[in-house]
Amino acid sequence: MQHADEKRGWIQHKKIIVVIAILLIIGGIYGFRLWTETRFLLGKSIIISVIPAEASFSLAYGEQQNITFTVTAEHAWPCAASCQFQFQDTSSNATIDAGKVLLSNKQSFQRSYPLSVSRLGSGQDLYNFQVRCKPKESIICPATTDETFRSSLVIANYDLNELQKQLKEVLRENITLFLRELSQADVLLQEASNAVFIASKAVNMEPIRQEKEQLNSRFAALHIAAENFRAVWAQQDYLSLSRQFNQSFQDAAQDLQQRAIQLNQSADALLNQHNRVVRQLQEFAGQYQLLELSNATSTGEDRQQAENLSRAFISIITAIRNQTTNYPQLEQESSALLQDFAPTAAMVRNRTMQEARKGEYFLTEEQGLRCLLENCSSLPQINEMPILNAICTEITAFTKEYQQLQNRSRAQNASFPDDPAFAQYAADLAQHYREQLRQEYRKSGYSSLIPPEQPGDVERNPAFDAYNMSAYYFARQQYAPPLAEYQSSVCIPPTPPLPSIPPAPQIQGFPAYTAISTIETALSDAPPVCCVFGACEPCCHDESCRNNPDTFPVVLLHGHSVLASSSPEYSLDAFNKIQYRLQQDGYINAGILSLASIQEGLRSGEWGVSGKPVTVKVSYYYDAFQKAGEYVVVPTKSETIDTYAVRLRDLVDAVLQKTGKPRVKMIANSMGGLVARRYLQIFGDDAVQLLIMTGTPNKGIIGRVNDFCPLLGEGLECRDMQEGSLFLNKLNDPAKQPNIPLYIIAGSGCDMGGRDGDGIVLLDHALIPNARQFIINGTCAGTYGEPLHTAMLDIERYPDVYGIIKDILAE
Repeated sequence: MQHADEKRGWIQHKKIIVVIAILLIIGGIYGFRLWTETRFLLGKSIIISVIPAEASFSLAYGEQQNITFTVTAEHAWPCAASCQFQFQDTSSNATIDAGKVLLSNKQSFQRSYPLSVSRLGSGQDLYNFQVRCKPKESIICPATTDETFRSSLVIANYDLNELQKQLKEVLRENITLFLRELSQADVLLQEASNAVFIASKAVNMEPIRQEKEQLNSRFAALHIAAENFRAVWAQQDYLSLSRQFNQSFQDAAQDLQQRAIQLNQSADALLNQHNRVVRQLQEFAGQYQLLELSNATSTGEDRQQAENLSRAFISIITAIRNQTTNYPQLEQESSALLQDFAPTAAMVRNRTMQEARKGEYFLTEEQGLRCLLENCSSLPQINEMPILNAICTEITAFTKEYQQLQNRSRAQNASFPDDPAFAQYAADLAQHYREQLRQEYRKSGYSSLIPPEQPGDVERNPAFDAYNMSAYYFARQQYAPPLAEYQSSVCIPPTPPLPSIPPAPQIQGFPAYTAISTIETALSDAPPVCCVFGACEPCCHDESCRNNPDTFPVVLLHGHSVLASSSPEYSLDAFNKIQYRLQQDGYINAGILSLASIQEGLRSGEWGVSGKPVTVKVSYYYDAFQKAGEYVVVPTKSETIDTYAVRLRDLVDAVLQKTGKPRVKMIANSMGGLVARRYLQIFGDDAVQLLIMTGTPNKGIIGRVNDFCPLLGEGLECRDMQEGSLFLNKLNDPAKQPNIPLYIIAGSGCDMGGRDGDGIVLLDHALIPNARQFIINGTCAGTYGEPLHTAMLDIERYPDVYGIIKDILAE
């Protein structure tokens, strides 16, 4: 019985032990789960690192490079992280690889990808490896809906290979020479075409028009070939271009030059033939007009011959106008016309000259006599080359004037003496003056026309000289018979008149013409091409692109770490969703930039080559020092905000160096806004375009937030954030505010001891007078729930926050 009782007692004791053990296990599980949930609540979830073997590399066309990414997850043991990864070709906006992986604490996995250059020329391609992880739920490990994001930007710079570079230089020389030859041919052909066009208005250019059209067709074909070469050159497909281009194109351009020169010479020769015909026609027309002047210069037979020949003259002019006869034939006909008319024309020309000289002498002598009678000081001069038409015109004018002078003089007749001696004296004086004139004119070529010398001395009679001898002479003297007879016999055209003939054409010439080649002779190097999100454009290398605010990088600056023991990595997750949303809207996700990554093999300005703005998260919770030639990065959170501002300067300088941009745009959360403002106050605002602050305690923290801050977080930064601290008084000095745009996004809707705020920062403590303000209305989830202060950055719950940020960045 005793043994049975002992056995029952032992069984009962074992049951109690089992129950206690079960209770301990259950309590441990729930305790561990509670501890893990508390870590999640305080921001200590999962740390992910994505490390590429190379952040940047260079490839030549046809080469291949393997890129390896190492992903590590750190979280609470023995929980696991459920991760999704994606390798994205950002340039083509295509996914290369995607998958899922389950990682235990500090477990790593690797992915390698062969990358090659698929485009010709030079430029840049972008790739991005992205990982999204969240805790995997189990009995002891809770799950959260929030994901931790990490991404790694990899840049592939590509260029020509050596064969392409050699081909490029050879082709540049040869094609440039071809383009220069073609350009010269273009100028010569334009000049020839212009000559043909101008001359064709009056000259029959049909013999060379066909040649011109052929040359134009050949030039057009070479021009098309040149543009095709230029297009392939722009595509930088030098291997294909070397197969298309050869010496024959240069030879064809040179041959085109020579034929254009010959065409120009042919046009010039044809125009010269035309002008020779025109000169002969003009000469005939001039001779024909001489026959129309007077019976004294031409006979009836002369005029009959001229009338007969005028038909041939008209026929030649008609052929020129209608462009129906070739010029060698026209030149032969016009030459025969002149030759047939030459003897008659010579005789008429001689007679015309003789009559013109005779009339010139008669007129000049009468004009001289009047001049002497009127006491003039200079005598009229004889024209050595008189023209019959002009002489007759002058004689007619002189006759009219002489008639008027006689009429006026006769009206004064009563005032002259009616004495024969006075009349004789006037006649002798006139004869004396005539002899004076003849003595003078005998010195000229008119001596054969002047009568023999006749003494004409006269003794001057002062009594008679007192009278107006000029008026008496013109009143009483008859009109000079030689001049009157000349006018009536010579200055009257023949009757009947000759038939009229059309005017001869005018001499043609080529007006000044400056041809401008349509061929661009320089081969410009195609700019490097950068493709982003499926769109390709020239890379951002010029100053206008570099200084374009739309391309400035966006720096994302986290806030205060709630727990002093938390890794700085947790703080970097604050802007995860905003950074990824900006990526969807055209910003390049550059992931995280730390002081360690500054030393990566990334060339200066490489982040800015694409011309798209990058977003990058930075942390002032890290510091670095150099040891044995390498940088050692250590987390150092227990510092003042002034120290963080100094570290921020290194980070901003690194972003500027990596992007090659003059300024950054900054978005700072919570205490990060104070760090950014202090940076601007210490180092100036030259490197910052604008600052957006979300939930920043610009006038400090108070109440329970202030009480718990140094208990959980770092004491020095908590001290600086206290309302009325020395740091805040210096920071808010009105005389030391930046001159860049400041924007504040503040939360409202949480009861903070009877005052409005976001659960951490009072609304009126977030606002400052020199900033543009945006208020986000929300709620806080109870005493231990997530405050609006941190929830605002969850843009799925508060999309207005992202809308405000996007609009500000686009301004």
